[in-house]
Amino acid sequence: MYDIHSIANVEKKVPLEWIDVSNKKMKDEFFLENGLTDQSKLYVTVIEAKDLISDSLISDCNPSVTLSFQNDVQETKVKQSNTNPEWYESFKFAITEPSGALKLEVFDNALMGKKSIGLLSVDLTDLMDQKKRIQWYDLYNSSHVNCGKIYLKIQAIISFKQYYEA
Repeated sequence: MYDIHSIANVEKKVPLEWIDVSNKKMKDEFFLENGLTDQSKLYVTVIEAKDLISDSLISDCNPSVTLSFQNDVQETKVKQSNTNPEWYESFKFAITEPSGALKLEVFDNALMGKKSIGLLSVDLTDLMDQKKRIQWYDLYNSSHVNCGKIYLKIQAIISFKQYYEA
């Protein structure tokens, strides 16, 4: 688990010109209790998926992706009859704690309700270098069987209080 003191070597900083920190009251409101600033964000673009395996026998796969991170849940649109869907949908999450995981679940939106196709979890600690990742990730079902791949662009922008203090 990371905290503000264990990440002293984070190279990227949020530019001071983004906010006016000369006003002490505004400066105090800008920082969260754990040392993160409210400018810390996780950016995710769901680009596409391929080779999705659906166990639906009566209809084609109608996939959507649910993304959750630190009590925020967002969802892509449903793509009809497609095991290789393209979304190109972008999402932004506030980073309020220096820990946690981005969780993605791909669903088949069948007539009888949503059924999970596969899951993916990306730990925030793996994103602390703040590099942009554009890559394929394997999806696994609850039995740990590979059930397709998802292509994502992910980047965390982390900003800590120590960068603003003299």
